[in-house]
Amino acid sequence: MPNLTARLPWAALVALALTAWPALAQTETFTAVAEIKTPGGESASVPVMIAVGRYATSNERRDLIAALKKGGATAAHALLLERDAVGMLQINGQQTPIRYAYAVDTGGSRLITLATAEPIPIATIKQQPGYDVGFLLLDLGSSGTGTGQLVPAARVHVDAEDAIVTEHASPEIVQLKVTKK
Repeated sequence: MPNLTARLPWAALVALALTAWPALAQTETFTAVAEIKTPGGESASVPVMIAVGRYATSNERRDLIAALKKGGATAAHALLLERDAVGMLQINGQQTPIRYAYAVDTGGSRLITLATAEPIPIATIKQQPGYDVGFLLLDLGSSGTGTGQLVPAARVHVDAEDAIVTEHASPEIVQLKVTKK
C-alpha cells in the first residue's frame, strides 16, 4: 500500500503554489534603502520593502480627494481605515499595511503614491496626535529604479489642482533610493 502521508504534504504544497501563483504574479515589489537620522544625529541606512497588490482606480482616487475636500484629514483617515490593505510596507522588520496605492505615468517616469492608515513606525521619529497616516511618493524611471520620499506621520490635504499635499510631524522627510524587484 502506498504511503499517502508522505505524499500529502507535497500535494498540498503544489496545490497551494498553483492557487497562490496568480496573486504573486500581480504583486509589484520594490526594495529601497531609507536614509534615517539616528537619535545621535548620525545617518543610518535602513532596508525597506514595498509590495503592492492592487493600484487604485481613478474613481477611488476621486473618492479620496472628495473625502479630503469635504472632511479634511480626519475624513481621509476614516476612508483609509475602511479600505482593505492593497499592499505591505516593511521597514526594519516592522510591517504596515498599505491602504492606498496610485500610479501615474508622466512620460519618462512613473509616480507612485502610497498611504497607510496609521503612522509608519520608525524608532527615531516621535508620533504626534493628528498625524495619523503614513505617506510615500516614489519617482521611478523606465528602468524601475529611482528615488522616493517617506513621511512616517502625516496630515494630508489637497491643493487647488487636486494634488495630495502632506504636512509632516517629523523635522525631516526620509529619502529613499528605490529599485523595482
